[in-house]
Amino acid sequence: MATRASAPPATSCSPHTLDGCGERASQVRRGITVSTHGQEIARLLFYEDLQQVVLVGISSGGMVVCRAAEQARDRIARLVFVDAPRPPARRGGRQDRQARGRE
Repeated sequence: MATRASAPPATSCSPHTLDGCGERASQVRRGITVSTHGQEIARLLFYEDLQQVVLVGISSGGMVVCRAAEQARDRIARLVFVDAPRPPARRGGRQDRQARGRE
């Protein structure tokens, strides 16, 4: 059984501010959507060469991490939703099978 001592060290990234938000409010422009924010996160994962990432979406950020996960599936280990709406189950996915009582 693996223990914390034998587990590889984790790397922590500080929260990323998206275009048009917070200190990047000056970068607001037409066309900013949940999809473009998701793409921004996916690009960050690519350019920083991040692997096995745990993305945390708070409130409406839950929708953003879902979009990022669709675009960078191979780089993400887990999604965490905090005070965020539950993403809809995908047909045939684990949530869909659980809802029908198959797992």
